[in-house]
Amino acid sequence: PAMAVYPAASPWQAMEKLHASPDDGPFALDLSQCQITPQNFRRWTAEDVAELAGDYPGTGFRFHASVRLKAYRAPRSSHQWFDISRYVEAPGQGRAYFRELGKCNQALGSPVYTLHSGRRPRCGAKMEQVRTAVDEISQIMQCRVGVETLYPGKQDGFWWLDSWTEHEELLKAQVPFVLDLSHVNIIAARHGLSLIHI
Repeated sequence: PAMAVYPAASPWQAMEKLHASPDDGPFALDLSQCQITPQNFRRWTAEDVAELAGDYPGTGFRFHASVRLKAYRAPRSSHQWFDISRYVEAPGQGRAYFRELGKCNQALGSPVYTLHSGRRPRCGAKMEQVRTAVDEISQIMQCRVGVETLYPGKQDGFWWLDSWTEHEELLKAQVPFVLDLSHVNIIAARHGLSLIHI
């Protein structure tokens, strides 16, 4: 499960609710893993993370997307958080964000972090930029990093990595990525089913 299913709750409240109702319809949730998401509006510190992990020793937590950090203050409102696109456009500020997130992730002991691709950058959208960003963020955070692909918006090309073609490019470039199956379903609904050739 992801804590985002209880977006207004604190992380601890979200975990209490997940334990109180550990099913998604007919399916039991596997509470041995849980995704920490930005929807819970916590400004994380390494101490907070260690406390959460200590309170739920049977759960392996991992950060996903643009969580908020107490030790990171953005110089501009657009740099409160980072996805791949924002990192490409402002790598210096992105490095500051991911250094702080890396400290929290190390306190969590998670071997992996995932983030969104974001909006298609104005400076061009090349697969090499994605690979470079993923590699740099991985080095900064000292863990494996995967980029979550997105889907067609109202206008094609609004989101980065939103098509079958770009999924194929990701595979060929061997960039670690994760799929949100609802996103893949949107691509299929918009563009039909497609076989990706490696």
